[in-house]
Amino acid sequence: MPAGRWDFTLEQGSTFDKTIKWESDGTVVDITGYTIRLGLKHDVSRTAYIYTASTGAGEFTITDGTSGICTLTITGTAIAALDFNKAVHNIEYLSAGNVPKRLLEGVVTLSREVIS
Repeated sequence: MPAGRWDFTLEQGSTFDKTIKWESDGTVVDITGYTIRLGLKHDVSRTAYIYTASTGAGEFTITDGTSGICTLTITGTAIAALDFNKAVHNIEYLSAGNVPKRLLEGVVTLSREVIS
């Protein structure tokens, strides 16, 4: 199954908090014990990341693994340090056997803070 499309906006001055439920063909994916990671780049041809997040670093929290539910939290401090207009992202998980599977991809827009 190809990765799903998810475009989202990060707002400087705010914390980004999103709950995600993983399903494949309508069936819940048990993500217990999985590593989940996000990578942002200016475009897919670049090698350098603008930002990364993962379960290991604490931005992703598996809140109900058997129901396929996790939460992505990016702090306001982390968002304030970002400097781009639009970027591309992938979110993938690594199963217990370290097999990667891309789940979501899309465009991230940075909404800049006016009041600081």
